[in-house]
Amino acid sequence: MNLRRSPLALALAALVCSCSQKKSPAIERLAILRFDNLTGEAAFDWTGRAIAQQLVAQLTASGKFEPFAADGAGSAGQRDLMHATGIRRLLYGHLDRTGDRLRLRAELEDTSAGRFVAAAEAAGPARDGIIPLADVVARQLGATRPPPTRYSAALAAYIDGLEARGAEQSAQAFERAVVADPGFGAPYLALVQLALARQDRAAAEKTLERARAQNLSEIDRARLEVESSRLAADPEARRRALTALARLTPSDPLLLRSLGELDLAAKRYTSAAACYERARSVEPDNVSLLNTLGYVHAYAGNLAAAVETLREYERLRPGDANPLDSLGEVHLYLGRFQEAENLFRQAYQKDPSFFAGTALVKAAQARLFTGDLAGADRIFTEYLEARRQAGDPGVDYHLAEWEFLTGRHAQAIARMEKFAAAAAREPASHAQSQLAIWKLLMGDRARAAVHARLARIAAATPASAAMAGLCAFLAQREASAAEWAARAGTQRIALIYALLLGGHFTSAEPLLKQWYEQSPTQPSDPLPVLWAWTLIETKQAGRAAALLDRTPVFHLFTPSPFTALWFPRILRLRAVVAELKGARDDAERNERLYRQLSGRR
Repeated sequence: MNLRRSPLALALAALVCSCSQKKSPAIERLAILRFDNLTGEAAFDWTGRAIAQQLVAQLTASGKFEPFAADGAGSAGQRDLMHATGIRRLLYGHLDRTGDRLRLRAELEDTSAGRFVAAAEAAGPARDGIIPLADVVARQLGATRPPPTRYSAALAAYIDGLEARGAEQSAQAFERAVVADPGFGAPYLALVQLALARQDRAAAEKTLERARAQNLSEIDRARLEVESSRLAADPEARRRALTALARLTPSDPLLLRSLGELDLAAKRYTSAAACYERARSVEPDNVSLLNTLGYVHAYAGNLAAAVETLREYERLRPGDANPLDSLGEVHLYLGRFQEAENLFRQAYQKDPSFFAGTALVKAAQARLFTGDLAGADRIFTEYLEARRQAGDPGVDYHLAEWEFLTGRHAQAIARMEKFAAAAAREPASHAQSQLAIWKLLMGDRARAAVHARLARIAAATPASAAMAGLCAFLAQREASAAEWAARAGTQRIALIYALLLGGHFTSAEPLLKQWYEQSPTQPSDPLPVLWAWTLIETKQAGRAAALLDRTPVFHLFTPSPFTALWFPRILRLRAVVAELKGARDDAERNERLYRQLSGRR
């Protein structure tokens, strides 16, 4: 299952981990913990976090580690946390004092081997402070960058800002830091982020202007430009800024994932896959990343890469059902229905309670697309029986949904009406909304309005009230496209549904195109099908073909009243496209299955 929801292919075989042999990343993530103050002097308490921050800054882009600060309340607790989260490299240590000399010691631990693999140490006069000591330690560990500041007062003020309890106190401390060292980039960045958090554009722009006038490091400048791109609210500008920063810090997994997310949002699946693969090379055991990458490969149509990635996820989490469920979804999405059914079955057998057993719903959908309605019914009945045994009060709701989607409309409506009459307020509201949509699809606006009104009366949460309101809007009398637009105002989604239900495809097409282009790709996303519908209805079937070669995944386990808008319609649309291409057998098969599942035999 796509737990992250943001779901491509690139020939990066050298970076892809084999299922049979795990590769070590060339650059490893390094958690740098707060250093312990063993001087016995409270005046040095601030240095624990300061040392960690300086080491992160100097070891960034070292070509050896990708460091990050894990500087919580103390090294012991943070060490245990990093162990638990699977970080293999930890750097921590202490500062002590003998007479007028300070000594800084750092130790690098390999958590997978349970041993220390390196140590670094420096000592010097106490009057010189910690910055030169941390510099020596950083260089012993492979750093090539200079300290972020040479001024103790600036570093101390910056740490005060990080540890302040309020935004105003933080801002004042960061201001002291830039006064103490105008070339210190980190406090400028922190000030910009504070201003953006409180939506103070003027303050953010003023700080950026001040920072650009200073002789900051190239990396600090690049980071500030990333924040500047947030002000512009321009995805392309943000992508350029992140790309520039990635060139300087090529192994930062958070940055790479951010770039991947931008490319994914823009449906540049190959570029997104490249970013996620690079992040994976640094975090090979990050199962959330593997799950996302598997879907990204599927969105690009690269089933082999999706399977390899998700099998690695399965290897890392052999007891989890989610890797198998995700494998099922990518096979279903790419039209490999028999394999999808088998994988969903395996996921269910591994954990029948996973997402309330809905792997069986998807197994039934996969069987349905093969044309075997009786077999799909048997699988869905198995799901319903499991839900009955679990005490699920929504069994009849789920069955009514299934019946409507498979062409048994009268039976479904009667069952849903009976359910709505007996259910508690919230499920009753969902049922009435679903009935309203079904009636609209069947051309009965008057009855749809009645169900919408009942849905509003029963609504017990803002979500159900909003859905009931949408149904009431859609159930208004028929109107021209212009009148629907006037009624909708700024409610774009409501307008699109109204136009589709009213048959105003010429007006709906550009709106659906925009909605599709601006929406994140998901395996359950029906927008490509809805847009293809408008293209075919407006005599642009040639443009619809690419939108119909993916199969959205059912999500009947959450209220999804508009599923019947695209299924089984997708089969009819595929028949039209196949006929256009001269694939008569495919056209006849899809048309035959559409008639069977739509009740139009």
